[in-house]
Amino acid sequence: MLSRWKLVLVLVVVSALIRILPPLVAGSYFSTDVWPLIKSTSKIVEKPEIKIWNHEELGDYHNRWPASILSGAVYSVITGSDSSTFFRYTGVTTISICLTLLTYATLAKFVGGRRAFASSLALSALPSFTVFTSVVLKEVYSYPIAASITSIFVSNPGRVTWVVALLLSLALVTSHPLTPLVLASAIASYVFCLRVKEVRLREKRGELHAVLLSTALLLIYSIYGAIYAWEGLAYKLGPQDVLSLVAIAVVVYGWYALNRGSDVVSSLVVTPLALAAIVTGLTGVLKLSLLPYVLAPATLLLTLLKKEPETRNPVSLVPSSINLPVATATLHIFLAQPVLIPIAYRILNYLTYPAALSLSTVKLSSRVIAYVQLAALAFGLAYSAAALAAGDPTIYYWVYREPEVVGLMSTSRYFNHVCGDAKVYYLVSMESGVEVGSLCGIEVLRELKIVAPLILYLDNFRYGYVLSQVDVLPVSSFSNIARSLSLLYSNLYLFVWG
Repeated sequence: MLSRWKLVLVLVVVSALIRILPPLVAGSYFSTDVWPLIKSTSKIVEKPEIKIWNHEELGDYHNRWPASILSGAVYSVITGSDSSTFFRYTGVTTISICLTLLTYATLAKFVGGRRAFASSLALSALPSFTVFTSVVLKEVYSYPIAASITSIFVSNPGRVTWVVALLLSLALVTSHPLTPLVLASAIASYVFCLRVKEVRLREKRGELHAVLLSTALLLIYSIYGAIYAWEGLAYKLGPQDVLSLVAIAVVVYGWYALNRGSDVVSSLVVTPLALAAIVTGLTGVLKLSLLPYVLAPATLLLTLLKKEPETRNPVSLVPSSINLPVATATLHIFLAQPVLIPIAYRILNYLTYPAALSLSTVKLSSRVIAYVQLAALAFGLAYSAAALAAGDPTIYYWVYREPEVVGLMSTSRYFNHVCGDAKVYYLVSMESGVEVGSLCGIEVLRELKIVAPLILYLDNFRYGYVLSQVDVLPVSSFSNIARSLSLLYSNLYLFVWG
């Protein structure tokens, strides 16, 4: 039997290694979304006089939630290293360790070290959360801050910790536009779940603290958003959205209350909604390659098993506290705002938490829990390996291999305008400032006539030309293109046609 300190050491090693392996093996970043953050960070380091609210220099979006950018810049200045070290290695390792340890420490107070280890290991290993958190993004940066606020919330904070919680709330709202809303909704929903189960749960742990904390977080979020951040949002909530969310919330929360807080309600509502969001947002059709993405929502079904009494394990209320607002938001997207369906799959990241926590709430033997842990770890490692080998037809364009980055950076500087898909667009337009047209690439591929240099990478021939998650167009064979176009550059991973 491992001691508690040995369990913690295992968590630290696993959580760090499973996340830095993708960038180590690929030789570059495992995300398309990181390039704007790197560009802004590099500009701030090179020109310290630039103000964070200088939208002309910093792009008028990511700088409105600048926590990750400023952290990367501070790290680069203090250490003298390139910002890429922070976004690829140091930041990833720090965030993953903090998130895992905070989860373990918070849960261990209520469920003991063994069950806390099970949930924390699942949080470290569940795909696709492992790959998504293998690079520092705004949302990834916000996770340990949210976990810190949660830890304070469950510890019955005093005056000093309340000050810390308010400072962390400010840090959270400057890190990402969505995570503060999810956390505030989850904390408020925890109070609702306490009220619904009041007959069986006599100890109202942290009820007043929950109300105060969620109110303070929403107030800070609203003030910061109204003054500075919301102007940068591409989509803003309107009166119709608010009415729709309220109506759907009445139905979802009302059904939960009528069933006396049954987890069957919250899990059976949110799981199919999450699966629908994943299918429609990632591929548009049901494919076997989506299996790693549905693992977290499917794990939620563990909450249907017999659980520890809530009086002994108040953590058992947390999955429903997250499931209810997530289900409400997802239903709103499908019923009232279908234009947001392409990004609805991001809900998967927030469902990883109740999925992992379910291992600490159900009555399972230690042997069964150990098997689940090993399965999650093996699946997470296998998924990362497959994605790195471009064996995942869903997110293959997230992988930036070193030869691709070198080829893109060395060739794009010779052109003012190039054609390329989403993967090419994010790197070239952000790093080189070269105009990239995705639609003109389709024209070149269909007509086989050059309107601008066309940049393709090896996986375009294998999986297709990416416009969005659900718009992937097949590419002709290499030989067909070579017969009609001239190959200007090739390093076997990247091809520039003219």
